[in-house]
Amino acid sequence: MKSLIDYMEEAKVFYMATAEDNKPAVRPIGGKPVLGENGFVVEDGKIYFYTDKRKSMYKQMTSNPDIAMTFIVADGFVRLNAKPVFDNNGGVKEKMLEENKSLTVLYSLEDEFFEVYYLDDVSAFLFAKGQEPRKLA
Repeated sequence: MKSLIDYMEEAKVFYMATAEDNKPAVRPIGGKPVLGENGFVVEDGKIYFYTDKRKSMYKQMTSNPDIAMTFIVADGFVRLNAKPVFDNNGGVKEKMLEENKSLTVLYSLEDEFFEVYYLDDVSAFLFAKGQEPRKLA
């Protein structure tokens, strides 16, 4: 049976929702399938994504830490709710840049705007046609 990470590796592009002033904001995040990049890394059992401190997404996540994601997979789609935990982990940043080479055009390890965060308090379900939702996390 596939795990949440297996489904994430399959999908590669995730639609993430944040909120500002009680208004939702949804955007695609994650990798670039054409380049073979996931846009996330797994370290110590935690799923890490990246953002830029100058973006509204970062400001929204810091003011309201409830986020939601959805992504399409061959079996259906996954819905995920979580809280981002910002973690200035140099090892994770390095791994993020190594596994997602296209980011090196925008960021470096020393970049003050390059931020990584992991998903905490994760609740994820797979929705497959004709089946009850299956809990993944």
